[in-house]
Amino acid sequence: MPGVSEILFVKLITVGLFVLYPLIDLANNQFRGSNKIIWLLAVILAPGLGGLLYLIIGRKQRIK
Repeated sequence: MPGVSEILFVKLITVGLFVLYPLIDLANNQFRGSNKIIWLLAVILAPGLGGLLYLIIGRKQRIK
């Protein structure tokens, strides 16, 4: 049975992957129109799902 420290470690990794990385990536890249604002709201309001969707869909919408 996992202890408290293992659960906290997994939670920190999850938050880092699905919230912090998308927010940093959003801040560093340009998007067309209001896509940046929409993705920012998605990541902030639905941290797990919004971040996962950004990593799958949103990264393809960046201006290179």
